[in-house]
Amino acid sequence: MTAGQRFYFVEEDGPVALALAPSLLKPDLAYDRLELGVYSRLRSYPGGRFLGLQKHIQRTDLSQRLVAIPHRLDHDELRRSIQKATDDYESEATFVRFDLLSHPARAFGTESTTLICITPFTPVPSEYLAEGVGVLFSDLVRDTPLAKRAAFVQERGGYSSGGQDAYERLLISPEQTILECSSSNFFGLIGGRLRCTGEGALLGVTQRFCILLAQELGLTIDERGVNLAELEQLEEAFLTSSSRGVVPIVRIQGRTIANGRPGPWTERLRRAYDDFAEREAKLAWPF
Repeated sequence: MTAGQRFYFVEEDGPVALALAPSLLKPDLAYDRLELGVYSRLRSYPGGRFLGLQKHIQRTDLSQRLVAIPHRLDHDELRRSIQKATDDYESEATFVRFDLLSHPARAFGTESTTLICITPFTPVPSEYLAEGVGVLFSDLVRDTPLAKRAAFVQERGGYSSGGQDAYERLLISPEQTILECSSSNFFGLIGGRLRCTGEGALLGVTQRFCILLAQELGLTIDERGVNLAELEQLEEAFLTSSSRGVVPIVRIQGRTIANGRPGPWTERLRRAYDDFAEREAKLAWPF
């Protein structure tokens, strides 16, 4: 089988590949036939290794409880299936998404409630990292902020794919504080303190790693989100996600941040995160 998008249901005997009809080759069409629940998405590194997979699984467990899905992930079966599916893939790096469905996938002839989707890894364009990206405001709202609901992917639509000048959309609180981006977490540097949202937003796995790395680099962390009234004070800004790492932000709603270039702290943290990920990524199985 050639490399491309692949779906697997997690069964007791391991991952079972789903053969999609040509009409369902687009991922959104396949997901449309499922009763979605909660999910997580991350990238693999060469050698079929993952950074923070257990944290992704634990966050999915929390999401499952918050939205009251009656069944849970089997951690060992999921890990074994992810490793096998990744090892069988003809690429050194991939994107891996796993879903805990709200109901068994009977539309596809299985009682499985766990789905894995593997797609080729596409890195952030080098010019985005060198020059930074722009982000825009949105009216998106997470009704359960700490739960990573699969339905939110449909709700946000193409908000996270608008090119370099509209790379992401910001979720804003009623108090006009930046909570997060539509598919990543937001950081801003003001007065030498690194600001991020401590509540009211999805807790990112990469966000947590970057907080620890920033502290090691000597930055003070302030878990108060950046208010829109403070945008003029921003010295640097960036977003983080498990599939993209650290991406510098140089414009918010068309307004240039500082000198319009990625800042020195952002660059230090981006390099520190990339080194950390290469060093600490581990096999999904054995665990």
